[in-house]
Amino acid sequence: MRPVFALLFSILLSAPVLAQEAVPERYIAITRDIDFPGGDLRPLFDTTFEACNAACLADPNCGAFTFNQRSNACFPKSGVLAQEPYEGALSAQVYATDAGALARLDSRVAALSFLRQGDLLAARGQANTLATRHYAGSWTAQQLVDAARNAAAQGNIQSAMQFTGAAITRSDDPALWAEYARHQLALSQEQGQSRFQLESGALNAAVNAALRAPNGPVLADALDTLAETLERRGRGRDMIPALRLAL
Repeated sequence: MRPVFALLFSILLSAPVLAQEAVPERYIAITRDIDFPGGDLRPLFDTTFEACNAACLADPNCGAFTFNQRSNACFPKSGVLAQEPYEGALSAQVYATDAGALARLDSRVAALSFLRQGDLLAARGQANTLATRHYAGSWTAQQLVDAARNAAAQGNIQSAMQFTGAAITRSDDPALWAEYARHQLALSQEQGQSRFQLESGALNAAVNAALRAPNGPVLADALDTLAETLERRGRGRDMIPALRLAL
């Protein structure tokens, strides 16, 4: 890493993460090889999927978009008016983060002050990129949850994790974030070469669960999962306040 980039990276990690930056206000679910015709806003050409996504999320009038991977063209939409097969298209529907979760962020981030700045940054990064790792397709959140639990019942934790991740992109459900973390922890015990990556992903997911969960049993479960992931990452001191909050 070049010195200037190393310095910038160090500054980024040391800068306080504002509560309202910990959780994105909007998120997407992706359907592959499907076009969302109609409702067009201003198109963008010679661009990337990432730029298309960022442009849509930054525009309150944008409720969906279709990105043509063949021509690198982006078509922001007012919403999903129709769906048609189109090979090479990535179409995304935009959802608003739960208002209650956003309203609780100041107090929740303060309660989770034992976490590092890098934990919050990594959790937000995971939330921002989850849809590109787990396509939801045309399935509803409940259909994806059912598929995840069927896979888990059959001992296929890899598929259970993937279906759960896709369900999160449709719902941003904190209980599913915690379940996603537990699937990754289970996989980390089976896949030695990917252990660090899976445990890191589990920690990020547990943080996302704790940030979004309403007070009560869902929060207690999220904090229990967070404590387990912290212990697995060798952070016993941080595990203790997580367990205390869960009580």
